This record gives sequence, C-alpha cells and structure tokens, in this order.
Amino acid sequence: MSKHPDLLVRTPQMHLRMLVLFGLPILFVFSACWGNKAAAPTIPEDKMVRIMADLSIAEAATAQMNGYAKDSLTKVFYNQVFEMHQVQADQYEQNLRLYANDLPTMERIVQRVEATFETEKKADQ
Repeated sequence: MSKHPDLLVRTPQMHLRMLVLFGLPILFVFSACWGNKAAAPTIPEDKMVRIMADLSIAEAATAQMNGYAKDSLTKVFYNQVFEMHQVQADQYEQNLRLYANDLPTMERIVQRVEATFETEKKADQ
C-alpha cells in the first residue's frame, strides 16, 4: 500500500484547480479566436496590397541608411504612404492584425504584393 493513500482521492479543490489550470486558458483561447472573427477589416484587400507594396518601397529606399536619419526618413515615407492612401497608421495596423489572423488571406495578400513588384519590374524592362 502507498505511504500517501490520500493522494488518490479527488477533492472538489482538485477539480477546481484542474478547471483553473486547464479549462480557463482553453476558454480564453477560444473566446479570443471567436472575438477576432467578428471584426472585419475596414481596408479592402486590394487597397491593403497597394499600401503594403508602397510601404515595402519606402522601407527599401532607406535600407542603406542607419541611425536617426533612417528612422526620420522612414517615418516621413510611411506618413506619405498613409496620406496617399487616405489611411491612418493605426487603422492600417489594426487591419494588418485582422488580416494576419486569417492566414490564407494574409498569404494571398503577400503573394499579390510580390506579384505587383514582378509586374512593375516587367513593365520597366
């Protein structure tokens, strides 16, 4: 016989601990997933593709710079892109998060951004 026979007895406190340890985190994960699906992006996918492409160009334009100059110029370029597309930075970031929660859609957007660069590259040749 075991030295600790009371270890095999399940008490209400043990059930509560199991619920807290396993049930609540699972509940939070599911509620977070369900909550995100209710919100829909406010920036259409086509516009998001163009914004992301323009932001990539802005980033590439400052890639060889460093320090304060790079940070300042990148901020100016980003603000110009958002102004050009009539979008606020926080609106873009919120929509980016919403699209990122839908992996197939996000992959499609990234592929379309890459295709945009390929099309522009061919047009320049």
